[in-house]
Amino acid sequence: MNKYEKQNRLDLIRRYIDENYQGKTEEHVKLKALRMSEEICDAEAAPKFAYFGDKEFTIDLTTKKTFSEKLLSLIDASGMTDAEVYKRAEVSRKVFSKIRTNRDYHPAKQTAIAFAFALGLDLDQTDDLLERAGYALSPCSKEDLVIRYFLENDMHDLFDLNETLTDLKLAPLTA
Repeated sequence: MNKYEKQNRLDLIRRYIDENYQGKTEEHVKLKALRMSEEICDAEAAPKFAYFGDKEFTIDLTTKKTFSEKLLSLIDASGMTDAEVYKRAEVSRKVFSKIRTNRDYHPAKQTAIAFAFALGLDLDQTDDLLERAGYALSPCSKEDLVIRYFLENDMHDLFDLNETLTDLKLAPLTA
């Protein structure tokens, strides 16, 4: 990518951030409190709805695959080997081994995102994978907005993502 193309992409991403950045709002903090880090086991005893102010939220009680189970099924469907995926995601063999052997393992958010990029997932698939790890891409995070921009534009190169984040004076996904 030449200097002009790089500057053009940075300008597009800055505009995207300006249009979508919401900062931390009170509603965002309340919604974050609603997110559950683990699946509800006892569906009979669990509430079906949650209320914040005058808003009602439905709680999904369906059983889903864990992050580890979903990631491993995505790797199998991709046709790539485990090693190809974790190397492409810049994740150590040790961390991947923990994911493979512990079905309830919860990785760092950056790790989950790196796997989504390594597998070439689209935005909906990435949101689903992140949700299973207990995370979401937030409109209150400029880094997350850059990640969302990349996914919406079918850009999955971690090096380009990290370079763009650094150029925008934001924290890179991987060191």
